[in-house]
Amino acid sequence: WYGIVLGLGLSFVYGCTISNTIKFFPDKRGMVGGMTTAFYGISSVIFAPLADALSNAFGARATFKILGIVFLVIICAGSFIMQKCPAGFVPTGYVAPAPVSGKKVSDKTPVEMLKMPIFYVMLLMLTCGGTFGMMIISQAKGIAMNMVGASAATATLFVSVLCLFNTAGRLVAGSLSDKLGRINTLTIA
Repeated sequence: WYGIVLGLGLSFVYGCTISNTIKFFPDKRGMVGGMTTAFYGISSVIFAPLADALSNAFGARATFKILGIVFLVIICAGSFIMQKCPAGFVPTGYVAPAPVSGKKVSDKTPVEMLKMPIFYVMLLMLTCGGTFGMMIISQAKGIAMNMVGASAATATLFVSVLCLFNTAGRLVAGSLSDKLGRINTLTIA
């Protein structure tokens, strides 16, 4: 249940923050999207040792409750300071690129999006990346302790280092997507 509720909560937070944030920076959408997701990724560096300490002090069930309340407060507080990008916003000095050989670029409705084969390719790529990433991060401490013989504190440090690389990867992939394109970056990843 924790995974299902957390996954649903993250999908709501991710969707609204990323889609709104990139509207402020249409010329650097990938980099800004990467930065937005990197801030989420860096939270693992903070919360992994905190969750470990809380779990040792209060047990797993109490830790889930404590962190759930902390996340609820942080997300709700953040929602009060988030500003919606104004309709028709164009940053100073930004000139939209000319359409390529008469190809019209426009937002898609959900139904139009579901009719595009590339949507399913992207969905598969992102689902695999997210699933495998979460599987590794969630098991990294146990792997370090059981296979390498690391202490609990050292294993928690390993998780934090892994999360730092995860964060850096989000920044690099976001910046690359501005240069190489979204699909090419996903394919390389």
